Amino acid sequence: MKMRLAYLSLLMWLVSSCDFLQEDPQDFLSPLNFYRTEADAVAAVNAIYSSLSPTWNLGDLASDLLNEGAAPRTENLELQTFTFSSANPHFATLWQTRYVAINRANTAIERIPMIDMNAERRSRLVGEAKFLRALNYFDLVKAFGDVPLILQETKGLDQQNATRSPALEVYRQIIQDLEEAHPQLPLTYASVETGRATRGAALALLARAYLFSQNYPKAAETARTVTTLNYSLVPNYADIWPSERENGPEHIFSIQYKAGVRGSGFNETFGVRGGRAPITGGSGAFVKRSFYNSFEPGDVRRDISIKTSFTFSDGSTQTFEPHVWKFFNLNFITPSNTDTNWPLIRYSEVLLILAEALNEVHNGPTPEALEAINQVRRRAKVPELAATLSQQQFREAILRERGWELAFEGHRRYDLIRLNKLQEVMAPLGVTVQVPTHNLYPLPQRELDVNKNLQQNPGY
Repeated sequence: MKMRLAYLSLLMWLVSSCDFLQEDPQDFLSPLNFYRTEADAVAAVNAIYSSLSPTWNLGDLASDLLNEGAAPRTENLELQTFTFSSANPHFATLWQTRYVAINRANTAIERIPMIDMNAERRSRLVGEAKFLRALNYFDLVKAFGDVPLILQETKGLDQQNATRSPALEVYRQIIQDLEEAHPQLPLTYASVETGRATRGAALALLARAYLFSQNYPKAAETARTVTTLNYSLVPNYADIWPSERENGPEHIFSIQYKAGVRGSGFNETFGVRGGRAPITGGSGAFVKRSFYNSFEPGDVRRDISIKTSFTFSDGSTQTFEPHVWKFFNLNFITPSNTDTNWPLIRYSEVLLILAEALNEVHNGPTPEALEAINQVRRRAKVPELAATLSQQQFREAILRERGWELAFEGHRRYDLIRLNKLQEVMAPLGVTVQVPTHNLYPLPQRELDVNKNLQQNPGY
């Protein structure tokens, strides 16, 4: 997909018709003359993919994993210290990018079925759009709780005044979209379309949605289904991250980047400020020492995920504060333009979902649950968990494991919230967390200003 996706900004979603215009110029791009061919349908779905972006800052800066980096930005310091307000630009960015993607998905879901084209491909494209709509709503509901649930193409300004729907209703729609999408999606694609949503991606996201909804039987059942598909752990944790190995058997769904086309800037974000090439960058975040020190002895993930020094080819060594390292690509000298993908769903997360859900269903770890988490631990070169753990001890073990395994991928804050651990974990770090206020981010002030039907989250 890196080579084939057209990164389009389809203006048709922002255009409404005027009754007094009698002519319909055929060179003007609008929903009326765009959705006519199979190529149009593909381009429309590709445009949804192009809206995807990582949210590591919202997921991990406001947690026990990261501190703001060497050149502190106010919006990031606010996340780190839980002093954020509705004016923080990260919230406006999340809201706007997700609703742009959702509107593109809504339009595709509504209009692609009317195109005369190959029926199987038409069904698949609609399935992709439903998956992507669910993914974007998941980002919104985790961050803000109740959000407007818009399921139709935006055709006029009246739809800008939508009210918030309860989070439970949003989760129900996410689950419905994914239940409908996964039978429409293939298990794999041809190499030129690698990176598109597969059946496994829809099922894995569905398992996550069931977990967040505390429907543990369905979370376990769905995660177990994913384990029967064509996924596996990469034997060496270090081999997950190089660009030449991305989209491997552990990568279920990732944001695709291609240097020179749509390059990622992770070297710039996580590289070392003041460092020599090839490790130079902006030091956008430092890893908290407490998290660095929390890894079990011998856990290979620590030194793969985090770097505190680097030895150059001339033998000299530079030391620095703990930096995020697993996304760093030494093959690219241009820090802001690399091939490094961003993982949104990995197979190891599915195994941890399975383990957690089974522990809740059976009031304690089953042999299947233990084997699921121990697969992850064996790869990390740490001892397997014992079968004697209580349900609560196993819960705690899974939370720790998710922190080490999925570090810096944007999960941590939301894991702490759903397990009611945010305040407890942040207090020893000197951060005051107000519960329940800080379990949700504030709605962006700009959205409140333009839509008087929106009410701010309590406490802001």
